[in-house]
Amino acid sequence: MKTIAEPLILSIAETVRLLGLPRRTLYRLMNAGALPPSFKLGGKRVFRRADLEKWIALGLPPIERFLTLTERKR
Repeated sequence: MKTIAEPLILSIAETVRLLGLPRRTLYRLMNAGALPPSFKLGGKRVFRRADLEKWIALGLPPIERFLTLTERKR
């Protein structure tokens, strides 16, 4: 039996399901700069699954702290 790998890039709908948030709350957090960086891919806003999982594992730190811990730039 084949197993299906989890997608590495998540759409807004997939991110909402992963985080268990209403879509409106996700957009509010995005606008506040409180989530790991997202980017446009093919005209759609997407997130890296690894960034979201790392952010969760670190205890949902403020984004500047998350970026420092992961040595990423906005």
